[in-house]
Amino acid sequence: MKSQLPVIAPLIFACQSSYAGALMDDVRFFSHFHRDAAVSNQTYTEATLAWQNHDKPDFDATVIQLQGGVPISNTIEVGFGTGYADLDFKGGDESGLLDLELIGKYHLSEFLDYQVTVGGSVTLPIGEKDIGQDNTNYGIFGAIRHPLNEQLVVMGSAGVNSIETGGRNRDTSLHLGTGVIYELYPVLHLTGELQLE
Repeated sequence: MKSQLPVIAPLIFACQSSYAGALMDDVRFFSHFHRDAAVSNQTYTEATLAWQNHDKPDFDATVIQLQGGVPISNTIEVGFGTGYADLDFKGGDESGLLDLELIGKYHLSEFLDYQVTVGGSVTLPIGEKDIGQDNTNYGIFGAIRHPLNEQLVVMGSAGVNSIETGGRNRDTSLHLGTGVIYELYPVLHLTGELQLE
């Protein structure tokens, strides 16, 4: 069980040089930053600072993350994500780099105002083992976006991940997610998300 409080969330203010249409492709989710149907036609980045509280094992974490994406074509995008974490256990502190995650997305043709994207991810084990990193994980996912009206867009995503748990052991997890974007103004959007893993 974990709770997360975003301290810096710059992407809730999505400044757009041109309106992305009813699907709001230039507006990103926080938890589903890459596992979303939107494929951008511009390079983008996001930096966040978050505080997390975990129950089992009991520790607090301060996490700085950098992630972004680069369009390869109108239908293909490559993304990345990494960061730095400081974990505060009752018995002491551990800190270090997070693994580097690489994400590839392919945007399928839109139909009936639905935007559908499929993709895959892999993590490169460059992170610090003492904070639970230094793992090679991979997964696949699919996502969909649909505008309910000119101000409201809904998103759904599903995927399967293979996670390294130490040595040669691996776990498989199912990811389900949903989200909503509400446009207050052309440069200000509110987002809400739910994910189960």
